[in-house]
Amino acid sequence: MRAEYTAHVQDAGLDESEDVEGLLGEPEGAQRALARLYLSAAALKGLREPKGQQVGFWILGCHSALLLLLWAGGNDQVGPSLTGVGAGGLVLSGLTLWARRLAPELRTLVTGHGGLWAVNFSLWVNWMVEAGQTGTAPNAFVRLLPLLWILWGATLFEEVRRLRRTLALEQPAVSA
Repeated sequence: MRAEYTAHVQDAGLDESEDVEGLLGEPEGAQRALARLYLSAAALKGLREPKGQQVGFWILGCHSALLLLLWAGGNDQVGPSLTGVGAGGLVLSGLTLWARRLAPELRTLVTGHGGLWAVNFSLWVNWMVEAGQTGTAPNAFVRLLPLLWILWGATLFEEVRRLRRTLALEQPAVSA
């Protein structure tokens, strides 16, 4: 294959560097285009590290411990309400169970972002419940938070697509 490629390049009167630039364009532009489609080696390595794979489970554990402390404390606690933490805990538990079927790198990415989102969601529920109990309208930040979640989800969706493309490159080719 290599000899055939070299022969074609020599027949065209080009050296190999000219041929590659003609095909792919400028190296910086090609690198930017590839970065939009695939994860870098460093980002993929970070998702494969054992510490990174446990982030979602640590968030779930801490959230569950907070839920148990609030439940044991009754209604006279200062801080987040049981309603918000319970709602976030349900979302986080469902996410953790669903993510078990994913590839390890994808699970790390989804549970890390999803865990942080569930904590964010529990705070939002707290603020909404508090606003309902006091009869005041929630502030602008609380009202705009769902819009920020949509942007966060779009970013995560794009990163998941890049990760899936990168993982597909690593799969061995199946010959028929």
